Amino acid sequence: KTVELLWRRPDRPFIVMADFQSRGESPEDIRKKAAQIGADAVIIAILWGLYDRGTEWAGTDKESGSYSHITGAAILYQK
Repeated sequence: KTVELLWRRPDRPFIVMADFQSRGESPEDIRKKAAQIGADAVIIAILWGLYDRGTEWAGTDKESGSYSHITGAAILYQK
């Protein structure tokens, strides 16, 4: 099952299954977590701006594509 990655609230009705919070993960990591619980989509929010891990943590790969503070709401669309 493909889980949609959304950057804003969808127009169609939905219920929230779970909220995820993380540091140092990418939106794709959050999408995988949402897929594990059977979500239709996940709404992503980046908190306190966009960061690469190299900016916040010394010695990590700046090109890793990760963000420092991320949340995701795993949702199910209502029929």
